[in-house]
Amino acid sequence: DRQLNIKFLPLVESLARKFSTTQQASGVMSIMDMVQCGNIGLIQAIKKLDRERLEQSDDIEQTLKSFFSKRIKGSIRRQIDHNRGNIRILWKR
Repeated sequence: DRQLNIKFLPLVESLARKFSTTQQASGVMSIMDMVQCGNIGLIQAIKKLDRERLEQSDDIEQTLKSFFSKRIKGSIRRQIDHNRGNIRILWKR
C-alpha cells in the first residue's frame, strides 16, 4: 500500500495543479491544501482497491491510474465545495 501511495503521488500533484487553475478553486484553497486532500483521497482509494479484479485487467497500470484519478478528483472537489460554502460575498448598493 505504501508503495502505491509513493508511486501515485505525482498523479495527485498533477491533478491538484489542474484544479488550482480552475475558476472553481480560485481563492478557495491553496495548491498545497489540494495536494493534501488529493493524497487523502489516494489513501482511501488504495484501501478500497479490489486486487482480484485488478489482476484481471489487461493494463494494470492504466486501471490503477483511472481508479485513483476519479477518487483523487472527488476528494479535492468535495473539499473545495466544502470550503467555498464558508465564503460570504457582501454586495453594496
